[in-house]
Amino acid sequence: MAQQPAIIQPLEDLTNFSNAHRHAAVLNAFAGLPADDPRHVQIAPANAAFAQLLLDMENRLNQMMDNMEHRLNQKVDNMENRLNQKVDDMENRLNQKVDNIKDELKLEIRHATRSALKALNGSRSEGAIEYEIIPFNNGEMPDARLPPLTNLASIAALLANEATDYLRGYGIENPAGTVAQKRRKVAELVGVSADAMRIRFG
Repeated sequence: MAQQPAIIQPLEDLTNFSNAHRHAAVLNAFAGLPADDPRHVQIAPANAAFAQLLLDMENRLNQMMDNMEHRLNQKVDNMENRLNQKVDDMENRLNQKVDNIKDELKLEIRHATRSALKALNGSRSEGAIEYEIIPFNNGEMPDARLPPLTNLASIAALLANEATDYLRGYGIENPAGTVAQKRRKVAELVGVSADAMRIRFG
């Protein structure tokens, strides 16, 4: 007597689509036999189990796709974060370079401005035209509490502390010497000509 097909495992537990398909095909073949044939099996349970298998496999495929999408999104996010970090680093380096260039230009402009003003002062005769006020080395104008150095007389009238403040503003941190020596150095730093200084200070 022919035997019914051996079911290796319940159809609901099959995880391989090809095996499940062949298994269902065998069941369908035996379901097509006459009902009084001992090999006959009911097709409805086989079809239902097969349908459930397809549904389960679809769910597993969907889960796999979701997992793949999640991992892909994570990788894309990581790449985007790394790219953004690189862009930020490049932007910071560029900004730093721009700031450095700005600082260098400011220093050059200050130096050029002081040089031009000192040249003007050196070309002016005593008392004919007032001297230009020379900015301090930090780019700021002398403090309002200090007397403006508009001529040799104003330089020659500087008090000791005033001459010291001017010298510090022009880059001499610890001015030394007598008051007369400090006044002469201030005159030199603001561009007074050597002839004018010789006449005034000897």
